[in-house]
Amino acid sequence: MIRRVDEDQRFSGYLNSDAHAGIRRAVAFYANHVLRSEWKALGDGRTDSQADAVFSKFVNSVVDVLPNGEAEQRMHARLIDMAQKASECQDERVARSLTRILPTLAGLVDTIAGVLLLLIFVYPFQYWYAGACCFTLVAAVLFLANFVMMDTDTPLKGVWNVSPQPFSDLKL
Repeated sequence: MIRRVDEDQRFSGYLNSDAHAGIRRAVAFYANHVLRSEWKALGDGRTDSQADAVFSKFVNSVVDVLPNGEAEQRMHARLIDMAQKASECQDERVARSLTRILPTLAGLVDTIAGVLLLLIFVYPFQYWYAGACCFTLVAAVLFLANFVMMDTDTPLKGVWNVSPQPFSDLKL
């Protein structure tokens, strides 16, 4: 989506100076809002009520342009297409960031991990140290697998996450 917003800004340079400045301000305001507020909210699994309004201002800054001449009309149509694609990308980002693993599924995974550890603990190993090593190894693997699963469940927050760097690069 960042590429689309960045393209809107770049292509708006082919419009009259007032339209270009308006689109540039709207892109900067949207990028700043995402960095300040929306990214953290989506990372916490909630929506940012102002983000839609700020994004709508960006889209309106593109749609409300009054082109001067045929060349600007073609560029305006291209900008509207890019704004629509940016809107689709934003909707997808919000939907993905709000989709979480069901608590019952996370509970099932934790239960299976516990049962595996219990079975290894009670398994009659010939040597106690072999049993302790197996138990420790399986516990570490299950812990890391659970950690990765839960961390990737929140795509905008955590160790392995999506970076907000492209929005920082849009700040003007």
